[in-house]
Amino acid sequence: MWTDHLGGIITGAISAKLIREIAPGGYDAVSIGAALARVAAGQSFESAGLPIWASVVQCLFDVGIIAAIAILCLGGVWNWRGAQPAKPLLVAGAVLIAAVPLLVSVAKPNYLAFVVPLIGVLTIERWRRDGHVGIIAPMVAWASFAWLSIISLELHRNWLYVAAPMTWAVLFLGPKSLWLVGDISANFDAATGRGLAHSVVDSGDQSRHARGGLDSHPT
Repeated sequence: MWTDHLGGIITGAISAKLIREIAPGGYDAVSIGAALARVAAGQSFESAGLPIWASVVQCLFDVGIIAAIAILCLGGVWNWRGAQPAKPLLVAGAVLIAAVPLLVSVAKPNYLAFVVPLIGVLTIERWRRDGHVGIIAPMVAWASFAWLSIISLELHRNWLYVAAPMTWAVLFLGPKSLWLVGDISANFDAATGRGLAHSVVDSGDQSRHARGGLDSHPT
């Protein structure tokens, strides 16, 4: 593939195979812009780039996702009052990495591997909240849908190509993931605030005790 890339750059002629692999309008493109463009066109279009409106929607979506994660993490992950917290930072990173297939206009099915860390985070958080390890029915349903969406690429049915099931599989994780980022970040921020308040009170008590000791032994 890399030799094809270099050959195309040098000669100016790109092979049809490489065009299919990098075409944002291809039937297996996962990004939100590609999915919407296929829905609007009613078919895939591997030989052309995305329409201008689809590119604009893609850019707005990218900015919106990154801005939403940044805002939700304010005070938790983006903590200016001390060291960066480990858990909120890892959760936010997993969510941001999982969004890569939707953010990159030429993302293909292999980009779904970026979702794996987020699946682990969601599973562990569910186990932690439930208090025990067990089978999580929503996760099983999601994994089955994602698996079938990949299988659908081999069925050669135009309506499946247009429906973009892989894009929907990643999008389904969005609301829960953003909620988890905001919840963990807010809890960490509240705990940090309580810790700061306690430290201020403790330091005040120590100062009063110190002054009391000095007052009781005047020089």
